[in-house]
Amino acid sequence: MYIEIIKFKNFIVLIKANDEYLISVDVTNLATLKEKPNQITSLAKSELLKYFKGKDFDFTNIKLNLDNFSAFTKEVLNELKNIPYANTITYKELAYRINSKAYRAVGTALSKNPYLIILPCHRVIRSDESLGRFTCEVSNMKEFLNKHEKNNIKSNNF
Repeated sequence: MYIEIIKFKNFIVLIKANDEYLISVDVTNLATLKEKPNQITSLAKSELLKYFKGKDFDFTNIKLNLDNFSAFTKEVLNELKNIPYANTITYKELAYRINSKAYRAVGTALSKNPYLIILPCHRVIRSDESLGRFTCEVSNMKEFLNKHEKNNIKSNNF
C-alpha cells in the first residue's frame, strides 16, 4: 500500500493507493502517519493541493476502483463527477439523475464513498438545504469544503 498525506492546521488528508488504483482519500485527525508514495498517490496529492489552493485541478486522470460496489452504488458515485464545482444538489435530485426514486438509498451509497473530495459527495445536501451527513472523522468538513469552493468562485479562481 502507498500513502501520501497533506497536512492542514486542523486535519490531514490521507491518500492511499495500490499499484493500479487510488484506494481512498480520507480526512482524518491522525497526526502521526508515514508517507510511502507512488505515482497514483503523487498525482492525487498534486491535484488535491491544487483544489485546496483554489487553483485549476483535474481529478479525471486518477484511476479509481469501484469494482467492489453494487451497480447502484457505482452509478451514484459516478454521477457525483457531474456536479459542477461550488454547486450543490439534493439527494433527491441525485436519485432523479440516475433514474431512481430511492433518494435515501442514494445517501447510503454516498456514505460508502472512499474518494472524498475527488468524488464530491460534499456537494449533495438535503431538500431543506441543510448539509446532511458526511462520513468523515473531522467535524464540519462538509461545510468547510462547500465554503472553500464558494469562496474560490468569489475570488474568480474558477
